Amino acid sequence: MIENAISAENLRVHYPNFDLFIDHFDLPCGYVMGLIGRNGAGKTTLIEALLDSTPARAQHCKLLGMQMDQNERQIKNQLGVVSDRFVFPDSYHAMKLMRRIGPFYDQFDEVLYHKLLNRFRLPLGKPFGEFSAGMKVKLSIIFALSHHPKLMILDEPTANLDPVSRREVLDLLYEFMQQEDHSLLFSTHNTADLDKIADYVTCLENGHVKFSASKEILMENWQHFRCEGKIPKEMKAFVLKPKPTETGWEGMCTHAAQLRHLPVVFTPATLEEIMLAQDLTYEEL
Repeated sequence: MIENAISAENLRVHYPNFDLFIDHFDLPCGYVMGLIGRNGAGKTTLIEALLDSTPARAQHCKLLGMQMDQNERQIKNQLGVVSDRFVFPDSYHAMKLMRRIGPFYDQFDEVLYHKLLNRFRLPLGKPFGEFSAGMKVKLSIIFALSHHPKLMILDEPTANLDPVSRREVLDLLYEFMQQEDHSLLFSTHNTADLDKIADYVTCLENGHVKFSASKEILMENWQHFRCEGKIPKEMKAFVLKPKPTETGWEGMCTHAAQLRHLPVVFTPATLEEIMLAQDLTYEEL
């Protein structure tokens, strides 16, 4: 099995009002990466660059160990993409999608397609343009899964979904990841999505990678702290927005894992709290 499902170095995209500069970006095979950042940070641009749908320049960019310009058909047969930039024709219903677009994939599985349509109670004859936002996302993911991809790339798959639809979509992606050679990259604004299925988290800011780390490392290092008396000198460089308490101090610590020997009480932070803290400062993990 190849080492990385996605591998890119020196990725550059230039637009009149925006530039994307990614020095290094990898997604190991068999893992899920959540891509986060504010609106306009470059998440969609990065995804489009990886899919070779922008005027990108890259010294090295491979999907599933192959370069898109040399192995487009092989890659697309093993790649599932869900994005509002890659939508189905409004007039197509589920059966027409299967008949017209399914044959473009060598391994399109009509049995699996029907099984998933029935599972999620999607109408077979209703035009795509008349679907709700949640139905469109579900059908897009179902269609992508039905040609047995090894890599899924999704741009905001849970945006604007109600809680039930969001859970159903995440369950479907979780099931996809039960095969060890499957990999998933998805962008999101919802940290609950990261909590449920992400192994790695990459944050973009103004077209650059602000940080990239395993979720486990983030959770181990970024933690709330509370101490009696003064904040230990060894810890001060890793403290965010400390607040005085009746007997000492409390706040967020960025390197809790290496400071547990200190007389300080650490408690886990949520991913949402960690992401919000990233706007205050950033220390190399």
